Amino acid sequence: MNSGQSRPEPDIFALFRQALRLDGPAREDFVRQVGVEFGPEWEQRLRELLARDESVQRSGDDSVERAMHGLAQRVFGGAGLLTGQTIAGFEIGERIGQGGSGAVYAARQRKPSRDVAFKTLRPEFAGPKSRQRFEREAEHLAGLNHPNIASVIAAGHDDKTSVTWMAVELVAEALPLTGYCTQNNLPLADRVDLLLKAVDAVSYAHAHGVLHRDLKPANILVGTGGVVKVIDFGLARAGLNGTAGADQTQVTQAGDFVGTPNYMAPEQGRGDPKAVDLRADIFALGAILLELASGHSPRELGDVSLGDACETIAHADLSRLRSRVPDAPRDLDAIIAMAVALEPGSRYQTAAALADDLRRFLNGEPVGARPPGQTRRLWSWARRRPALAATGGVAAAGAIVAAILLWAYIDDQLADAARAIEVTKRMTDQLIPAVRDLGATQDAPLVRKIQEAAYELAVLENGPDNVHCVSLASKVGFDWMKGTGADDDRARHWFTVARDSARRIVAAGEGQSDTDGSIARAARLGKDAEIQLALMRPLTKGDSEAAALEKLAIDTELIDEIDATSDLLLRAGDQRALDGDHAGANEFFRRARARSERINGPDAVRTVSTRSVYLIYLINHATSEAALAEADELIALQLRAERPTAIWTLNFKAKRGVLLGRLGRHDEALAALVEAEALISQWVGPKTRMRNVARAALRDLLVKLDRAVEAERDWAPVPEE
Repeated sequence: MNSGQSRPEPDIFALFRQALRLDGPAREDFVRQVGVEFGPEWEQRLRELLARDESVQRSGDDSVERAMHGLAQRVFGGAGLLTGQTIAGFEIGERIGQGGSGAVYAARQRKPSRDVAFKTLRPEFAGPKSRQRFEREAEHLAGLNHPNIASVIAAGHDDKTSVTWMAVELVAEALPLTGYCTQNNLPLADRVDLLLKAVDAVSYAHAHGVLHRDLKPANILVGTGGVVKVIDFGLARAGLNGTAGADQTQVTQAGDFVGTPNYMAPEQGRGDPKAVDLRADIFALGAILLELASGHSPRELGDVSLGDACETIAHADLSRLRSRVPDAPRDLDAIIAMAVALEPGSRYQTAAALADDLRRFLNGEPVGARPPGQTRRLWSWARRRPALAATGGVAAAGAIVAAILLWAYIDDQLADAARAIEVTKRMTDQLIPAVRDLGATQDAPLVRKIQEAAYELAVLENGPDNVHCVSLASKVGFDWMKGTGADDDRARHWFTVARDSARRIVAAGEGQSDTDGSIARAARLGKDAEIQLALMRPLTKGDSEAAALEKLAIDTELIDEIDATSDLLLRAGDQRALDGDHAGANEFFRRARARSERINGPDAVRTVSTRSVYLIYLINHATSEAALAEADELIALQLRAERPTAIWTLNFKAKRGVLLGRLGRHDEALAALVEAEALISQWVGPKTRMRNVARAALRDLLVKLDRAVEAERDWAPVPEE
């Protein structure tokens, strides 16, 4: 450095990086020279950064990132560093948020013109964990499409500013969930309803293999008109549903303190990331609900040390809602207590189960929540403190008491036939979802054996011809039809059981009043099972069962509750096409599309899926002009629905390129296929079969244009993972 040149506002992070390359006396001399050149306040700021860095190196945590927000405020003041710049077609406006490793700006996308939240990460602000979390958040959000999750519009890196960025849906006039409820003085039911929307969003994320792990009111925004959006999946972890293993995707290591203490599940406080699963998110949702219902933070940690905070989080129950608000509804108290149980096994096992209970509460119906009783608390205590429990014989006593109480409960409840039906219903609504969670990490065939055992127990108590037994048999059939160790023969067996039981229930109920709707429900379940059996039949030319299949499709076409009817209409169209009746095929494809649009909406993913089958038919059996028109409509639909990088969209773009080539529009075809191949590489993966399909289409087109050398040089197949 040249001490003769004084710069009033140096690049503190450039100095920081320079200092990191020095050791011992050389680093100290450098820091002192910074004070000489730029003043003592800059020397102090540099020392703060270096001290934080040393703390991180010792502890392995991200405390440096948590310190950056205050430091950035002192160094840069209130103005946003990127305000007024344009990055990747986004005009950056005022900064609306500041974190330790980046900032969030209001921005305007030029094409299409719309307001967005522009999240940025400056590498000099953050360590490798922050960068990995930021990139992972973009990946996770790109795969989620739910009305209550803020969607990713685009992401990238700007070389000019060295900023990694992500454009996210902007929530207009957003407030954190608790702040919105307080500002608008919302009654309890409205508060629960808002949280329910967030629970549904979290349930959707879980179903797509993503945990959040940092749910808190600030990450559940409520905007204009009460629109709820869950944001900030930066601490998320994938791998719930087999799409990616946790070891492949998680950045956190043992001992990391990840999350927000007031809403953190006990297993997170213990610092073992392998013990954290979707039930940690359920705990956080319960803690938020406790705050919404009571008006007070779920925990009051004050200024305790990190170690004391971890101990409290790991072992202390949250206080009950009715201990805070004595006249609070008992059912809501039970829901919260079950959601925030210390032991994950005592909580709701899925967010969907929590959502179901919240809906029951809002509808004034009995809830299924059973907060841990004294016996379960005793057992949990023994598990957490095995040495102490063994010394006093508490574990044995607890097991004996639990066995006695369980036997008494079963004996008392099953004495009443009506309660026997209730037990079966609980299996349908609670046990089966819990078993499916188990299947995310264990062998699926074993899980299906548990489900079959639940069915046998239900039959033992109710007989086979009961609507809940039909529902259980149908669920077992669906689970044998898909997943690890799928077995079509077993699936057919269980769908046949469901269909036949339903037929007997309907026959026995003829001429009788259906006061509880069980006969109608059995009829629907039976038709659904019958449809699944029809769909499992292989397509063969001149199939003698084709007429029966078509009649079943037409008979159930107007029953909205039977989801599979649209698939059956598509199958009828495929059968007509196989038999050479293209007019009939078109008719069934149009009916499938119309039904899906009526039930799901014209822009719904289910509707797009239905139309994609029709597109394949058009490509194989109709003119290229007709197929291209359908592909163009589907691409426009996906863009209108803000799904520009969804797999369907990329697939349609690739097919559009092939169709343009068939029509002799070679330049347009090449441009479309090159674009599709690049997008597939970016959003699906560089080593995927889908990318190779696009590259094969490019090779075929180039060979057709007598450019074979270019085809093999530039578009050779890539290795697939």
